[in-house]
Amino acid sequence: MNNSEIKEIALKQSAEDIGCRAHDFLSDKNVIVPFCLGKNARKYYKEPIICNFVSYGSNIVVATTKEVSDLVTEYIGKFEFYHCFSLRGNYTINYDVTLGSTVILKSLLTLTVVP
Repeated sequence: MNNSEIKEIALKQSAEDIGCRAHDFLSDKNVIVPFCLGKNARKYYKEPIICNFVSYGSNIVVATTKEVSDLVTEYIGKFEFYHCFSLRGNYTINYDVTLGSTVILKSLLTLTVVP
C-alpha cells in the first residue's frame, strides 16, 4: 500500500465520520455540511456531536448542527483555514452560545488536522 492509497482510505473514513464526500477535503474552499454519522463511522463516535472540523491541508470541512451553523460559518470566515486550529482561533470560539436557558456550545468542537 502506498501513501496515495492510505490517504484515499483516510479521506473516505473521515467522510463517513462526519457525513460529507471524500472529495470535499480536497477543495480549495471551506465546506460546511450538516453533521451525520455514516454507517461506517468510527464506533466510538457518539451523538450528539455539535461540530467537527477536519482538514487535510487545503481547506476545512465542517460538519455541524443547525443550532451553531451560523456561528461556525462566521468563525471559519474570520481566519485562513489553518488558523482555525490554532490557540488564537480556539480562544475566539471559546465562549458560551445560549438559546433560551440551554447552553448548546461551550468548547465542544472536535478539531482534526491530518498532515
